Amino acid sequence: MISKADKGTLNSAEAAVLLAHFDQAELYEYEEARKLSISLLKEWLAEYKFKDWKETQGKKQTVTKELRERRATEIAEKLSNPELWHTHGRGISMDVLRRDINLKIEDFGKNSELNKAIQLYCRSTRPYAAYATCRCTTQERKLCPNRSRMTIWMTSRTSQ
Repeated sequence: MISKADKGTLNSAEAAVLLAHFDQAELYEYEEARKLSISLLKEWLAEYKFKDWKETQGKKQTVTKELRERRATEIAEKLSNPELWHTHGRGISMDVLRRDINLKIEDFGKNSELNKAIQLYCRSTRPYAAYATCRCTTQERKLCPNRSRMTIWMTSRTSQ
């Protein structure tokens, strides 16, 4: 029926079936979630991933805050484009990110000590996520009260 709708050959009975199952509120929720994802990724890229980016690789131009934000927007919009990825639930490989998005990514797998530490950290968060029965688990770096070092805090949002 979707292809018929695209071609403009959908009849009224078929249109009624589609509309009967159409939830405008759910579509709005998906659109807002996509906008939030783009916004959060843009903010994170500009503030953290690109924090040490001082000079463009080709033209050797000074990198400004505006350039960081523009590049972050470009990346976030590409990563959220369903026409490019065709799915939401699978990962995007480091090779694809390097080739198609032109991201500079450090391969921590080449550093055995760092690789072990990251794997240990990831494994240690799984039981917490399962215990909290949460839809998502996020990690944040925050300054601990009465301490001078950074620590990772775990937060969760329970399923509805």
